Amino acid sequence: MYQVSFSDKEFQRFFIQHLQCRLSGSSVLAVDEIENIRQSVLFVIDHAIEGQTVESRFNSGKQRLAVKLVKVAEIHGRLKENYHCFGIESMRDTLEELTKFFTTYDIDYKATESGSAWIDYQLANPVDDLRYKGIDFVEQYLSRLTIENDFITQIAPNQVQELLKSYTKKLRFDYRKDINNLYQVVLNQWFAKKIANSSETTLLVTEPEAEYVYSCIQQQKIPDELTLLLDQQPYHKQTIQHFIQRIALLDSFSSLRNVLLMEDKGQMMLTLIPAMTATEFNQKMESFHMLETEIEQVDFLLKEILSPYDLFEFLEVEFVPELFYRQLPFERGLGLILVLNQFKEGMLETWEDILFLSNCGLKIFVERLEESQKTMITSALKQFTIGERDFS
Repeated sequence: MYQVSFSDKEFQRFFIQHLQCRLSGSSVLAVDEIENIRQSVLFVIDHAIEGQTVESRFNSGKQRLAVKLVKVAEIHGRLKENYHCFGIESMRDTLEELTKFFTTYDIDYKATESGSAWIDYQLANPVDDLRYKGIDFVEQYLSRLTIENDFITQIAPNQVQELLKSYTKKLRFDYRKDINNLYQVVLNQWFAKKIANSSETTLLVTEPEAEYVYSCIQQQKIPDELTLLLDQQPYHKQTIQHFIQRIALLDSFSSLRNVLLMEDKGQMMLTLIPAMTATEFNQKMESFHMLETEIEQVDFLLKEILSPYDLFEFLEVEFVPELFYRQLPFERGLGLILVLNQFKEGMLETWEDILFLSNCGLKIFVERLEESQKTMITSALKQFTIGERDFS
């Protein structure tokens, strides 16, 4: 706070006169009310930028606070027009209640009053009410809420709704009445999906993704590009640091369900394209044999042999260029691995087991995968079985 250079007597004279203006007739002020007014006066003086006397500095500070009040009211107005609350009552009510602050804020006698009693919606990173008072507190609150709202607007509404539906189901209460902070929920899920480098069609995390995220955070292996992105956004970085610290303290992967919203196991499905008829398969074989270059052969396999059952049978009888395994899409490679595991009667338990198979081109496929995809293969081998098929 601004250290006044004027004498205590000068301040006392001004303060007494200021109090007298507050009094009317025989009114009496309580001791705590007098102290609150004194803190208010000091708060106003602290915002002054000119003046050599107590009174002139008070007037200077008062003018600056009046300007700030208008500025913060504009922030509040823009936020009310553009906020996305998804029906969350505390967010909506807080913005409505804060409207009263701008019409009742008393710079003369209650400048340190922040209107915190009207604020029901919690921020991911709360404002320190010991450091910030009055209009400064409200400015900080609305500025941070604006950052949170701006992030949420970048996420597809249907993805947010999906998260909130899962949130309600998991915690068994209506998110519209009980959620603490929407932004924090969405940002945590977004960050986890970014680490896993997985599909952005949903923010719900699959079990393989969660396992990979847990491993990365425990080993402090956050992707460099993600770290760089957060360095440019201090508020998001501060929020994510809380998330990372929370996961780092978990005693096991199973506890991650208390932190992230995950897809139900019942939602996880793997559909394998059925095999061709014998006639169709033989026709494809003949077409393959007519191709002269490896590039043509690889292109043919990727476009024409879509079923993992057919692909498995094809690879059993034909030599296939290494280039094929280097270009094989992940989803089809995963299906092929599951068919291979069925043929080997469940011998494969992790992606690493594939590396020990002899004369198996899938080793090339697996070695080029990202860590998150390797983790998905291991989880799929543990969770999925496919329909019976005669491989004889």
